[in-house]
Amino acid sequence: MIFVDNKSRDGAYNHALEEYLIKNVKRELFMIWQNENTVLLGRNQNPYKEINIDYMNEVGAKLVRRPSGGGCIYTDANIVQYTIITKKEENSLRKFTEPVVRYLNEKGVKAEFTGRNDIIVDGRKISGNAQYKDRELMIHHGSIIYQDSPIDIGRLLTPAKLKLAKKSLTSVKSRITSLKSMMNMDISMFIEELKDYIKDYYHIDEEYILTADELEKVEEIRKNKYANDEWTYGRYGKFDKVHSFMSDACVMDIYLKSHDNVIEDIRIDGDYFGEKAKEDLEGLFKGVKLEKDDLIRALSGIDMSEYIEGITKDELAENILKTKSGD
Repeated sequence: MIFVDNKSRDGAYNHALEEYLIKNVKRELFMIWQNENTVLLGRNQNPYKEINIDYMNEVGAKLVRRPSGGGCIYTDANIVQYTIITKKEENSLRKFTEPVVRYLNEKGVKAEFTGRNDIIVDGRKISGNAQYKDRELMIHHGSIIYQDSPIDIGRLLTPAKLKLAKKSLTSVKSRITSLKSMMNMDISMFIEELKDYIKDYYHIDEEYILTADELEKVEEIRKNKYANDEWTYGRYGKFDKVHSFMSDACVMDIYLKSHDNVIEDIRIDGDYFGEKAKEDLEGLFKGVKLEKDDLIRALSGIDMSEYIEGITKDELAENILKTKSGD
């Protein structure tokens, strides 16, 4: 494994860099970085439901849609991000949070991995994690809340009431905490210590330095994808029906446009994880009759878990029909 020293605080650039590294460098690596005043939207989420856009603009935050699933988070200079690119592994979220948990435990902080993708301390979240895969490699990236941010997180992030109810919460703010009061150091020292700990954990002694040509290619990805409104905001105005539901695995929203009982367009949003692009899944339903047998038939030959983890074909079909009827 190698180390990449990333000093950028541009969220769009940082995810472009991840994409360049996994697709082109194709080596196992570790990187630690930060964003400046950025809302990171999950790959499959609707920004208009998850974020108070007016407040986001008021505080001057940028919106970046990351390439991994999961929920929406706020990041700034008070938050630490890290990336691990490695060989594909199933159910490995716990494995790649292990060095962070061990480091915190050794510093006297009783951290533990829990639930789907969180590290918690005293029952409150200090780190969220997500993954996505590209051919033979995968990216694990996480955020660590080191100190409190000056903005009102509860006002900025507006997740579905279903999601909050599932976790017995009243707001995002009530669920999270920060590490600084538990650590006798400032954030820059924390970053250096954590970086050195993870490098030792993975026996990293080589640094990869991108060439000028490579940096130009990263910038092209940033401009054309992660800083592009089409990728960031998506398409929502064309749908005439929406249905929200909660499963054991996630909270989902289905947007539907149909004519004569045939699907013209569909969008399947949520905080779910999945290896394959949801656009490919959505494309399977276009032109399909809104009957359960037809919907199930459209999904034949695919592994549902590759698109949406924790949802069966029956569950998805039934909820598409509920969207049709306006339930």
